[in-house]
Amino acid sequence: LTVPPKTSPSKVLLLRSLGATVHVAEAVAADDPSGKHFQTMAKSIAAADSNSYYINQFYNEHNRAAHTATTGVEVLNYHHHHHHIDAFVCCTGTGGTAAGVSAAIDDYRGDSSNELPKVVVCAVRGQAAQVQPDASVSVVDPAVVEKEGSTILEGVGSSQPYANLAAIRKSVLGATMRLGARGDADAVAMTKWLLRREGLFVGGSAGANVLAAARYGLHLKSRQKRHGDTGRRPAVLTLLCDGGVMYAATLHSEEWLAEKGQELVAAARAGTAGDDHVSFIREPADDFVIVDCDTQ
Repeated sequence: LTVPPKTSPSKVLLLRSLGATVHVAEAVAADDPSGKHFQTMAKSIAAADSNSYYINQFYNEHNRAAHTATTGVEVLNYHHHHHHIDAFVCCTGTGGTAAGVSAAIDDYRGDSSNELPKVVVCAVRGQAAQVQPDASVSVVDPAVVEKEGSTILEGVGSSQPYANLAAIRKSVLGATMRLGARGDADAVAMTKWLLRREGLFVGGSAGANVLAAARYGLHLKSRQKRHGDTGRRPAVLTLLCDGGVMYAATLHSEEWLAEKGQELVAAARAGTAGDDHVSFIREPADDFVIVDCDTQ
């Protein structure tokens, strides 16, 4: 297996204990000529070893198809049988989750005249601000493109507009978002807040998802108010995509956070304090951006 350099040591140790040979790549761009990006390494190993398989998760259509058949069905089931959902929000890595859920909703739409959830994709520190909110909006150029290594969070961040991400159905795209320069810190705060207030021990990408969902919910509420809509409160669904056990020595370690920056330590302490005001949700960084795609 080849993995990015920010992969937690606990994950690497677990994989090795299960018998895998794990190659930890360097923090370089996907198109770096050195060939030391984890995708390039995987492709090279697969080409040289006939007893191997190149998963190619960023382009493999089975990635998003799995979410169409499972996650998307869960979203629709919850929407129809439990609670009306305005939007499904998730941060992006390979793009498989967002694209797969969007396909499930879009395909179902042909059989239903009822209002269905929109899909909202969020970059942690990508360039969502540059997206032009018009009919030709592209969520991958450069709405949710990340620089390699720009976020400490595992499972989110892309360095190129990968095929799975490009397959998002624009017809059900509600918005693109960027958490901004303070995205890592705010996601860490939310991860700690979830543990303290909700008893949910999750990883950083799950914390980022909840943070994005909460902010988008506030955005919808503000939009309702501007339009004089005094009806029901917006409902936003997201995915807790990773547990916290594999991050005990990283994201949930104050010593590790201190190595990455004192602002992360402060964020973790703020989340652990269980602030009822939840300032890290209500007071985002100046470069936090939401670009609506469903109001044109």
